[in-house]
Amino acid sequence: MIYAASQGKLLLIPEEEIANYKIGVTICEGTIKQRSDIPECRNLAKKCLEEKGVPPTKMMSWLLVLSEAITNTIKHAEEGKMTLVSSENEIRFIIEDKGPGFPLNELPKATLLAGYSTKKSMGQGFTLMMKVAKQILLCSSSQGATIILTFDQEDDKEEFQRATS
Repeated sequence: MIYAASQGKLLLIPEEEIANYKIGVTICEGTIKQRSDIPECRNLAKKCLEEKGVPPTKMMSWLLVLSEAITNTIKHAEEGKMTLVSSENEIRFIIEDKGPGFPLNELPKATLLAGYSTKKSMGQGFTLMMKVAKQILLCSSSQGATIILTFDQEDDKEEFQRATS
């Protein structure tokens, strides 16, 4: 149902597949434990994306969804980790946490229904992620959740070259 409703943009993946999305060059990592980690991780990611030549407008959108994913980790989990990986043609934001995971009965609403939230919030995190990311991969279990946000790197290099020519 989620695959069909998101037109393949949101995929549920098994834990064994996570390692495939970590293949590439790790460009930065950050720890997520407290609210102050949101700007710290965001600033670290910004520095790394600037070094990769990601155009500022696109980078700001990417950092917004990264902040949403990190905020969700703080709200719903005990702790987590942010990793940015660069491969030949995409950049992946991997957010892993040690929380209770997504309850299966809440998953369609939590990921696809704008404004839905199980905590006191506006419930726009997944809505923003769906608009900005090329694809969202989600793995959830009672030991934690992993969200992988993918973004095209090649388009950005071409856009950056046009903007600076």
